[in-house]
Amino acid sequence: RSPADAAVSMRVKDGIRDQCVGQIAEAWFAILEAYHQTDPRLVKGCLVTVARYVTWIDVGLIVNDQFLSAFWSFLSRDD
Repeated sequence: RSPADAAVSMRVKDGIRDQCVGQIAEAWFAILEAYHQTDPRLVKGCLVTVARYVTWIDVGLIVNDQFLSAFWSFLSRDD
């Protein structure tokens, strides 16, 4: 990828971090909580999305009591 593309990508990420990543994390958690029993495909998609963001956002938005509790409950499921 070109330096110009990398610069644009960084500006977008900086804007997301500064303006709305907390709201995005809240939406992820709401999806996980609302659909973990009824729509496992949606939950899987949400977790894949979280994985794409977690490397460049504040890890504290994901590694906290709320999310960790949800992750443990997913891991304990048989399906």
